[in-house]
Amino acid sequence: MPRVRGTEFAASVRAVARRDEWNGIVREFRDCDVRHAWEWGELRARQGWTPLRLAAFAGGECLAAFHALHDEWITRGGHRPGAPIARD
Repeated sequence: MPRVRGTEFAASVRAVARRDEWNGIVREFRDCDVRHAWEWGELRARQGWTPLRLAAFAGGECLAAFHALHDEWITRGGHRPGAPIARD
């Protein structure tokens, strides 16, 4: 578990580019559903969306994961399938 000082702690956020790594990360969260899976993003990619998969790590543990989709038609934002998932 990361060391917490007050309400702040150090975490690093990085994009996840490998299917097996991403699916392994999101399966660890109890709130995970099909819209967090790598395959969901790839299905949407065939429909013109661009997936972005981010994960936050601290102390060797994934604290949160976020799967966002961007569409060229939506220039003011994007779509996030399901809510971001995070540890309690």
